[in-house]
Amino acid sequence: MILGSGIALGVFVPALSLKLQLESEGHRADLLCVEELYSGKDDVMEETRKSELAMVRSNGLIYDEEKQTAIGEYAKETDKITKDIFAELLIDQAYCFAGAYMLKRDLLFECYPSKQIPESNEGQNLQLLVPPASRSLCGFLDEKLHTYRRHAGSHSLKCRSYQEVLGRIKNFTALKKEILNFCDCDRNEYEKLIEENEEKSIRELMKETIKKARNKTE
Repeated sequence: MILGSGIALGVFVPALSLKLQLESEGHRADLLCVEELYSGKDDVMEETRKSELAMVRSNGLIYDEEKQTAIGEYAKETDKITKDIFAELLIDQAYCFAGAYMLKRDLLFECYPSKQIPESNEGQNLQLLVPPASRSLCGFLDEKLHTYRRHAGSHSLKCRSYQEVLGRIKNFTALKKEILNFCDCDRNEYEKLIEENEEKSIRELMKETIKKARNKTE
């Protein structure tokens, strides 16, 4: 996937613009963007420009369409600070809704001088967030500026077999390892972390599969 100038806004690149483009072309998006994130936060953006911080994220709501109510928010209490989220992204401990993040354009293109990110059937969020997080702390804006819509047809809630879930786990492991090529880090250290996370995910998948099988026989 090639990053074009069409997704840049000022000195920031809102990663969600790729998703919004799909929605404008008639595809359903699970993520909604509140316009003021880009137009009404000049004070936050100006403060970020003046600091060494090149990455910032906002909070957001998780909305259940069937229940017609909000059922949670993106950020935990431990997320509501400026922090290093690089390892957390690699082990699936940081929320990865790309639209909740803003990056300085220079930071993104430092990671991808060719303006091209690795392609994957598992999306583009990790590609857009992990390399920048290896180079910058991530600030936090404690305002709910996005809504993630949970609905029966969403990609993340799709019912999958054991083999399909296992395949996704392995796909994400391979993608993360490829992304390390664009990161400023000790590759051996973080590749080991990724592999340990894969092993943990597979163990959890096996436990959940056994639990479901037992419930069916009772």
